[in-house]
Amino acid sequence: MELGSHRATFYTAMRIGTKELKNRLSRYLELARAGEAIQVTSRGKVVVELRAVKPVVPRVVAGSPRLISAMVLEDRGGHV
Repeated sequence: MELGSHRATFYTAMRIGTKELKNRLSRYLELARAGEAIQVTSRGKVVVELRAVKPVVPRVVAGSPRLISAMVLEDRGGHV
């Protein structure tokens, strides 16, 4: 293996306590939506991390509408 072939990615997340999150929830949701990672701590330990959800990209499927409907049902846990 060559040196430098693997790169570690480090980021610094903002850390806040549960009380701060409760008091300013809208502000932290805006920051997360903008791409900021926010770690929430309870008694000094990280318990959760807030991040924006990656957008869902719809799949393009070639086939009949019936086939596509069956695939959607399958994705939702339904039976075909």
